[in-house]
Amino acid sequence: MHTGVSATDGTLHSSSCWSAGKGSTGAVIQYGIPHITKLRTDMKLIAPTGETVRIDDINRAPGRAPHCARDAEDVQVSTSPPVYTDPDEIVVFTDDYGAPVPKPGTDPGVAATADPGFEVVVDAHGVVTEAREGRGGTVVPAGGRVIQGIGTGAQWLRARLVRDDTVTVDQKLHDVTTDRDIPLDDSVDVVSSFHHLLRSGDVPVELPDSCSGTEKGADGTTLICTDSRTALGTNSRGRPVLVTLTGQDNEDGDYLRSFAALLDSPELGIIDALNLDGGGSTTLQTGTQVHTPPTDLVNGTLVHRDVADAVYTGVGGYGLYVK
Repeated sequence: MHTGVSATDGTLHSSSCWSAGKGSTGAVIQYGIPHITKLRTDMKLIAPTGETVRIDDINRAPGRAPHCARDAEDVQVSTSPPVYTDPDEIVVFTDDYGAPVPKPGTDPGVAATADPGFEVVVDAHGVVTEAREGRGGTVVPAGGRVIQGIGTGAQWLRARLVRDDTVTVDQKLHDVTTDRDIPLDDSVDVVSSFHHLLRSGDVPVELPDSCSGTEKGADGTTLICTDSRTALGTNSRGRPVLVTLTGQDNEDGDYLRSFAALLDSPELGIIDALNLDGGGSTTLQTGTQVHTPPTDLVNGTLVHRDVADAVYTGVGGYGLYVK
């Protein structure tokens, strides 16, 4: 489940955070160059009658929005980790979800996920192949989608979609900074983040000085930050920059604003920078060599964490697999 908007080859995998309509920070990576900005998604279903309804999100359990609110109706129910809920939702699943779509009750702590709901299966041509009561356990057909609704979302699907109908999924990605839509073609990838580290060469005033991995330093008193950090940026020449801050013991890491200050240096010449996942999720690899230390303890042995997503660079801006 992604934090904020994410896309691969023009296919959205999640919606943006709401942030009172301001969207969330992300990097639009196109032709090997990242454009770091604020992004907002606008997604809707169009029934055969022309009626429309908002799509709340993509590829996550209806009723349970992780990390951030997706719209003004979402209510926070947990702080660690942050979880939001909405009893009336429509969520679309794409064929790269990689698992059967979720069944009711995926989170016993969030009541809305228990709603049995309604489910619609759509083939690669947008034709409804199944429309049924209940939801979950379905594998998304190749090139198609599965649509799940709960509450009023289920009512909307139940009343308007039957087998052999054609339904349209309309998706827009809006660049809030430049106030323009970004066409979602095969050239577009999007990486999401909570924090903009550098904006036009300056550290944003709203950037918190946070750190989840604080421990006492060698003096036994001073709290230090042990979080490794990763940043994606663009420099004054318009080239992409990947920066990792890490080390070999608990004295290494940095607070968020201190990391931003390190990036804000004439030597690096970075103009815009985006904070990516840190701590044990920070892994830097060139070729087959991993440069970051193992962080997770498994059966008494330190190992590298399994990391689901990557930002990679290679010849011509495209990653190349080692054979």
